[in-house]
Amino acid sequence: MILAAILAAAGHSGCSVSKACTLIACYNTLQVNLPPSVGPSYQAAITYSSGQVVSFACRAGGTPIAVAPGLTLTECNAARFRVFCEDGRDGCAAASVFVEVVSDAGRRAGQLATGTITSRPNGPGCEPSCLSTVATLR
Repeated sequence: MILAAILAAAGHSGCSVSKACTLIACYNTLQVNLPPSVGPSYQAAITYSSGQVVSFACRAGGTPIAVAPGLTLTECNAARFRVFCEDGRDGCAAASVFVEVVSDAGRRAGQLATGTITSRPNGPGCEPSCLSTVATLR
């Protein structure tokens, strides 16, 4: 009975339950899948609709490297590469990109439509929101 009175008073005293957000960071990324695999080493270039071209070499066992101001190559292997966009979303929110990959197996190139997933790792309505953009070069 006392608990009911306290809860009733709290409900009428202006107290409210606010949503809780966690503090998980996330990153805006552009990932290009390369089925079938192209081999452990290759040269790649991404051309954005703005005309910006980002080129890099992928070597087996490579570490993350900056490939352009605000863009870091975070994953690079025979099956895919992923670029992290540090400054805003422009490099990761492209509706389409032109990608060229040259390896010992040959050359692949094409204009790729991307699919974008927006995530909020800290919960609905909590910041930040991050974009994961994915394309496939066959």
